[in-house]
Amino acid sequence: MIALCVCSGYAPICLGLEDFDIRRLYLRLYLRIQSWNTKEWLDKSKTGSSNRKSGDINCSRASSRHTGGSMGFDEHHDNWKRTYDREPSWKEIFLQTHLTKKCKEMLRNGDISIYDMKNLEFCTDESREAYGGYLEAMHDLHGSDFTEVPDDPGVWARVQARGRRIRVYGVGSSDLHYMVTGTSSSSSGCASSSIDYQRSQEEAQAMRTELEDIQARLENETKAREDLMARLEIERKAREDLQQHINEAVKRELQDFMKNWRSSN
Repeated sequence: MIALCVCSGYAPICLGLEDFDIRRLYLRLYLRIQSWNTKEWLDKSKTGSSNRKSGDINCSRASSRHTGGSMGFDEHHDNWKRTYDREPSWKEIFLQTHLTKKCKEMLRNGDISIYDMKNLEFCTDESREAYGGYLEAMHDLHGSDFTEVPDDPGVWARVQARGRRIRVYGVGSSDLHYMVTGTSSSSSGCASSSIDYQRSQEEAQAMRTELEDIQARLENETKAREDLMARLEIERKAREDLQQHINEAVKRELQDFMKNWRSSN
């Protein structure tokens, strides 16, 4: 049951929809409230809640999740530099924020390599696929010497653009070139075409999402209007039936009165 708060002078009073005569509700407000109670809206809300709660390692397409805590990229970068007295690579930062706690400890101790896909334990299957896909693409591009090649933001963006992601996985809306190489795309003088492509994909996806939302709202409002008209029609029919019943009762009483009056005379 959806509650509606109405201001009654001093304090708001929360009432259920059943407390209102539907004909007295402002139509747009009624339609908006009804849209929140449709099966489509409730299913969408339930799905979103489930996706946010998912994200364990056994969930193959979990929502974006990491193990880096509340620290941002710059903090992880600076902490690494202070600890190891050198600049970290993009691969090291990504693993630092997407591996399990136990695996990160093994990596810091040198027990496993950043290229050991067999033993690296990721927090989600999606992060494993993202990292593994990047290593494969770098190997295809540079051969077995790819471990000596600096990280390439263009390769990462191209690999992560597969499927229907709105943003580059592991980067979000940040400057990918800066996160991977340490220099901004503008200062490097080589704004990556893959970044431009990704931005255009984001804009196109945003437009599609907006159009889908508009269409869904129109469908919900249409259905709500139809439901309202159907209810009003039921009420109109009920009033007609009641009026007919009253007319028939009055007619019978009048006939009985006239019959009794004639008999008495």
